[in-house]
Amino acid sequence: MNQETVARFVARATAQGMSVYQAQNPVAARLHLVTWLRQVSARTVWGWAPSVVGVDGLVEALEATGIRWLVPDAIAGGASLPPEEAAHTVGLTAADAAIADTGTLVLLHGPDRPAAAHVVPRVHVAVLHAAHLFPTADAWQRAWHERLARGDAVACSLISGPATTRAVEMARVAGVSGPEVVHVVVVEDAEDA
Repeated sequence: MNQETVARFVARATAQGMSVYQAQNPVAARLHLVTWLRQVSARTVWGWAPSVVGVDGLVEALEATGIRWLVPDAIAGGASLPPEEAAHTVGLTAADAAIADTGTLVLLHGPDRPAAAHVVPRVHVAVLHAAHLFPTADAWQRAWHERLARGDAVACSLISGPATTRAVEMARVAGVSGPEVVHVVVVEDAEDA
C-alpha cells in the first residue's frame, strides 16, 4: 500500500473528527482493539459477523477480557439497545473500502453486515485493511463498479466522521443521528507491506 495514500487518509479522517490507529499487522490490530475497547469501558460489541471484520482471534480475545460479541443473528430486534447497555456497547464493523482524499469509509450492508451496528451505538469502530484504501472516489468507483452493479450489497454507507447536527440552536451536537465517536484501525496486511 502506498504510504502517501495512507497518510492522506489518516490526515483527512482525523480532520473529520475520527481517531485513527495504524496497525502494522493483524496481531497488532487485535491487541489494539482489545486495549481500546477496554479503555472505553465496552461490555458488548454489537457488530458484523467476525469473519467479515477479518481480525483472527478477536472474538476470543475480547471474551477473555469479559467483552461479549453479539453477532447479527443474536441481535434481538436489530435496531435498538436497552438504555442501560447503550453506554457500554460499541459497534464494530469492517470498512469495505475507504477514500483517502476525503477520509471517507465505505460500508456495504447485507447478510452479516447490519447497518445498525454502526448507526445505533454511540461508538463505532471500523477495521480497514490497507489494501482497501483508494486515493480518490473515482478510483474507488472504477474498481468497485462491477461489484456494486451485481448487487452484492443491499445498501451502502459513506462515513466521513462522527454524526453531528447543527439543527438545534445552530450548535454542533455530536451523536444525534449516529455515533458520536468513530475510531478506525488501519491494518497493514502481510501482502500490503
